[in-house]
Amino acid sequence: TNLVDNYRHGFLYLFIWIMLFAGLIMLQPNISSGIMLITISIIMVYVGGARLKHIFVSMLASAALIGSAAMIFSHSRSRIVSFVESLFSGGDLNFQVKQALYSLGSGGLFGVGIGNSMQSNLFLPEAYGDFIFAILGEEFGMIGSIAVLLAYLVFLGCGILIAKKSRDAFGQLLAFGITISIVFYAFVNVAVTTGVFPTTGLPLPFISYGGTSLIFLCISVGILINIAFTNYMRQNGVVHVPDKKPVEGVSG
Repeated sequence: TNLVDNYRHGFLYLFIWIMLFAGLIMLQPNISSGIMLITISIIMVYVGGARLKHIFVSMLASAALIGSAAMIFSHSRSRIVSFVESLFSGGDLNFQVKQALYSLGSGGLFGVGIGNSMQSNLFLPEAYGDFIFAILGEEFGMIGSIAVLLAYLVFLGCGILIAKKSRDAFGQLLAFGITISIVFYAFVNVAVTTGVFPTTGLPLPFISYGGTSLIFLCISVGILINIAFTNYMRQNGVVHVPDKKPVEGVSG
């Protein structure tokens, strides 16, 4: 019996754990990582069989927690206020976002070439980390930027296909979770760089500077490949593993 669709005896316990860990992350303070944890976890719970009305109620509660936490800490409050003012009141853009847009715009169609970026010479803060996509756009141009985005879309398609072909619930959820977390981080990073989202400190997977991040991303992809290889072995009768009930949200 799937207990996730039962609010009191299944979904509520999962939601409490999600909010507990997200709350601890926000107290660091790291609002953006807490938001990412809540969003990805809620998506996973929904794919695992939770009802849409339970998701809607939980998202309202999450929004209240996130909004309160974001307004309490001065750094996140200033970023949100400046972002809203730039949208509705014609306020000035965040300095990093402005420099990132300069970088993207100066790249043109084909870019200025590898290592020829001007904005990376201390004009754009954190150019090697949070705003690396802007440097990609400057050095490789619009063609290179689109190629990077297409690579993430291909990864998304492959990950979902691996999840759909998995015959057990754990493999489906694990493959889907790895895929959606990597692609979602990429989407948020690009949205921040282009000024669509408020400024956050989230890296661009596989590209932003950071050895530990790269190690765990490679481990995640290795697990995803292992799931795909296991699916292939099962389909070709090389190994026989008893099938478990698949997750309807993924297989359907």
